[in-house]
Amino acid sequence: MDHAPRAAVPRFLRACARRVVPATLLASLLALGVAGGASAAPTSQPAAATTSVATVGNAVVGTAAVEPRAIADAPDDQVSIYAAPADGGLVQPGGPLVVELVVVNKTDAELAPAQLELSVGSSTIDTRFALDAWSESSSEAELDRLALVASLGSGPIAAGETTTVSVSVPADGLPFEAADDFGPRPMAATLVSGDSKLAQARSTIVLNGTAAVEPTLVSTVVPITSGLLADADEPLLGVDTLLEQTAPGGRLDEILSAVEASPNATVAIDPRLLASIRVLGSAAPESAISWLDRLTALKNQTFELPFADASLTLQSQWGAQQPLEVTNFDFAIDPANFADPADTATPTPTPTATETTDTGTTTPSEDGDADTSNGVDASATPEATDAESPTASPTEEPEPLAPPLPTAESLVSFPYSMSGVVWPQAGTVQSTDLDKFRGWGGESIILDDTNAGMSADADFTESAQATVAGWNAVVAEKILDDAFDDAVHATTDEEWNEAATRIATLLAVVTRELPYEPRTLVGTVTRDEFDGERLAQTLQFVDGLSWAATTPLTFPGEDDTDRREASLIDGSVGETAFNRMTGVMQTIERAQVISTIFDDPLDYSDPVRTAGVGALSTGWANDPPGAQTAVSGLRDHVTYTESNVQLGDTTEALIVGRDTELPLFVSNAVKDRKVTVLVELRPTTGAVETGDAVALSIEPNSMSRVGIPITAIANGTTYVTVNVMTPEGEPLASTKQIRLDVRAEWESIAILIASIGLAVLFIAGLVRTIRRRRAAVAGDSSDDDTGAGPDAGVETDTVDATESTKE
Repeated sequence: MDHAPRAAVPRFLRACARRVVPATLLASLLALGVAGGASAAPTSQPAAATTSVATVGNAVVGTAAVEPRAIADAPDDQVSIYAAPADGGLVQPGGPLVVELVVVNKTDAELAPAQLELSVGSSTIDTRFALDAWSESSSEAELDRLALVASLGSGPIAAGETTTVSVSVPADGLPFEAADDFGPRPMAATLVSGDSKLAQARSTIVLNGTAAVEPTLVSTVVPITSGLLADADEPLLGVDTLLEQTAPGGRLDEILSAVEASPNATVAIDPRLLASIRVLGSAAPESAISWLDRLTALKNQTFELPFADASLTLQSQWGAQQPLEVTNFDFAIDPANFADPADTATPTPTPTATETTDTGTTTPSEDGDADTSNGVDASATPEATDAESPTASPTEEPEPLAPPLPTAESLVSFPYSMSGVVWPQAGTVQSTDLDKFRGWGGESIILDDTNAGMSADADFTESAQATVAGWNAVVAEKILDDAFDDAVHATTDEEWNEAATRIATLLAVVTRELPYEPRTLVGTVTRDEFDGERLAQTLQFVDGLSWAATTPLTFPGEDDTDRREASLIDGSVGETAFNRMTGVMQTIERAQVISTIFDDPLDYSDPVRTAGVGALSTGWANDPPGAQTAVSGLRDHVTYTESNVQLGDTTEALIVGRDTELPLFVSNAVKDRKVTVLVELRPTTGAVETGDAVALSIEPNSMSRVGIPITAIANGTTYVTVNVMTPEGEPLASTKQIRLDVRAEWESIAILIASIGLAVLFIAGLVRTIRRRRAAVAGDSSDDDTGAGPDAGVETDTVDATESTKE
């Protein structure tokens, strides 16, 4: 399950990447009143660091300066102190108590020299009530019952800086004996200046003595997820990511190694991991294939998370009738990566019959039948065979078989040992969600104690198994969950020790409540990205506690008469999560609309859908800014695709005549994708009429022209709106208005002028012809008057005939 923001106590240490100052700081410390000779003492400083140490009474102290940087989780405008016992708070009988004290100055002024006091109690903490009272109380009376085991001076601390002091108290300086009972004891660190208390930290330690008790059973649930990933360009884990995370020392490798070493840990698996590896086929890294084989061979109990660990409570409370799922991975499958020579081989063709030149007979095929290749029947007579060419034609190469491609079901299948387990985000389930979970295949549920109420009158910690609103459930301890979260996110030994101390203390208290009546507690690990090495360290730490025993996760059965009832305490995922879900669904819907402009719509929409499911991952609850960035990136991806289909720069046009076309250009800047769109005109006035939208196909990175029919009705200036739409008629983002200068009658006027011009030309030609003919007739008459005899008349007739022919 996911958890609320972690307590500030452990997180302050995340920023404490410490660097030890030279031993000259010892002189400053001694000058402030730290008495005693210097002596070496074990500390948790890095091996390469130089630590200054000094003894104060029975205590050995070391001081170190911290590299200047802000401590994000320490309260602003005040001084804070934190205590982190070494070895997870465990003090061995007869061994020293080693504690790291961290002083944070988040004021605007330098902190003057002050006194650090470390106190430890002699009595054990035996109940949850007593533990809560000690951890949450600020009563000075409780401090008075503790024994002061170390007191030392602290040098000045500049504004915004942090100082860490390592204190080692030998066994004879502690207020309990080595032979005393095992169990947790209170510890306090106080920073004082004169009579004023500047800051105080309360913690515990646990004497790791012999525990003659029945150990508390601990079930740990560990998620193995694909991480917080919501990228439409890479909706599954890519080759490089898998190489990095499954290689030795990678995140996934370390997490798997941790649970392999703790076979009682229950593992929740994100199917996106399985699909990411299998979809690559032969291109999958060897380390990833080996990792998947190891995961399949796990002896641990396993159950399935939703794809990408998408939050079911978020989807239920948002109003989804079905959870968002990924049902197609074709966009990520390269058929070449699934081609197997054994699969692509075809049966050996029947050998071609070979004719012998001396007999004219044919050689039978290998199976003993006569060969009929190339249409030649082997049973035919020699004469018929001889009619064919002496040399048989070569056998054609067979068409290779298409490689078998994996199905969506095969890509995410896994031999889970548990089915129907619902693990919602912690503290978010409402009663209305339970019915939906049941309809979505849920059979049992993991809640935490902020979401399920226990018996109000119980004076001890009850087992995790319970029934909640008719569900078989386990109720995890939020205190244990938070401690696990802080431990697996620890970036320093001090931080891990502080978190481990809380784990050891809680389990010791529960054991001491009823030493001979073991109960089962459930602790869960956060669903965001965490440190696999710290996980292994934490699981092994719990395994090594003498008052605790790890056990696989179990739910109460229907025939379990001892199971108890717990009431559901309604929670909520919150308004921010609702907004995230709304953004995701709107983006997926828009991607489906846009995808229809491509030849293969699913090749575009399915990656967006897969990334959208990733944007609903439960782990995003720990990183709201990151979640918002993921959704914005997904939306920008779709918006960018849509913006790559654009109308040209046309802003105005002259329309001449009644029926014509408006030429437009549309560009396609979508990489490697041909688009098909509709382009339509919509008049804003009655000056023009337009026809139906026109389909246009545009190759990648190119521009195409389309003519839109338009009918002019009246002269004047008007505007039309140009829309680019999907083939289904859904408008895309590209739209514009174009100014039209309409001259509807210019076409008629032009035709009239042309007609008149032709008529004038025709009449002029006719007049010219008549005049020439008349002139010719007049010339003939003149010749007749001057002619001398019969021969002259004959010549005239010939000339007239010639002239008539020419005309």
